[in-house]
Amino acid sequence: MSGCTRLTASLPRIRRCTTASIYGGAAIPQEPEQRARVLALVNILADSVDYGLMTTSVTPVVLGYEGWRAFAVALRRDCPALVHVVRENPGFYPGLVAHWNANPETAL
Repeated sequence: MSGCTRLTASLPRIRRCTTASIYGGAAIPQEPEQRARVLALVNILADSVDYGLMTTSVTPVVLGYEGWRAFAVALRRDCPALVHVVRENPGFYPGLVAHWNANPETAL
């Protein structure tokens, strides 16, 4: 995520658009360039969260760590763009889909 943070911090126009769409609950932008940027970053975020969920489920030392699980639930609630990406390609994010579907408040 630090690469995404650096990218959005260096370009204020991107930062405003992506911050609202990723963390602020805003809809996916309709303007093609902004939409493409948001969806590209959200795909990276979905990959990261899916991988985080997977690694915490198979790494004995972090089995009880709830950080990725809580983050995934918060993103389900606050990031419509992420939900869109996951619904569009559920096979790409099996850990995220399984986690959301295991929780009634976040089921797809």
